[in-house]
Amino acid sequence: LTQEEMSVSSGVPVRTYKRLEANGRGSIETLVSVLRVLERLQILEAVIPRPSLPPQNTLIGRFERIRKRVRHRQ
Repeated sequence: LTQEEMSVSSGVPVRTYKRLEANGRGSIETLVSVLRVLERLQILEAVIPRPSLPPQNTLIGRFERIRKRVRHRQ
């Protein structure tokens, strides 16, 4: 995919995607959107350890809320 195609597919502005690609800067929402297009969401599950805190207070909890919100829109 080109940067422009990734932008359209993920809903992430081209400039934001280029920044993420160039230096890894971006929000978790941007990362999730890009990984979803690449069908690589399992990468996050592999690198984020299971929490010992209540899920709503963790990155995984936030990730799950985003995933549910995006699934609900589709």
